[in-house]
Amino acid sequence: MPTYRYEGLVAWQEAFRLSVDLGQLCKRFPSHERFDLVIQLRRAARTIPANIAEGANSQTISTNIRHLGIALGSVGEVDNHLKTAHAEGYLTSEACEHWRDRVWKVRGLVLGLQRSLYRARDRETKGSKDEKAAG
Repeated sequence: MPTYRYEGLVAWQEAFRLSVDLGQLCKRFPSHERFDLVIQLRRAARTIPANIAEGANSQTISTNIRHLGIALGSVGEVDNHLKTAHAEGYLTSEACEHWRDRVWKVRGLVLGLQRSLYRARDRETKGSKDEKAAG
């Protein structure tokens, strides 16, 4: 089985693990939350690695950066849903902090990836301007 480019990204690896693990956590939530908090938390968690993968497979750096921005929005959603789960008594304070720490770790990795792409885009743009000036 081939390894795809995005699978080598630590940000994707951590986001994917978080998504799968949160899916397992959601199984422990009350059944009446199945169509509300559970579905929202799982969807938001799954969109983080999905957008990292989609961005990594895009044809431009700017598109990749945009998808990472969407992933960061989903990070905020997951964090909010975890706070809601704690407020409603589905997670202890300690469990909530554990999960939020993992979410913020993913956030840091996505931000780092995004920053590196901004730098690459800036270098690419500067190189294009230098070529035009020389030509």
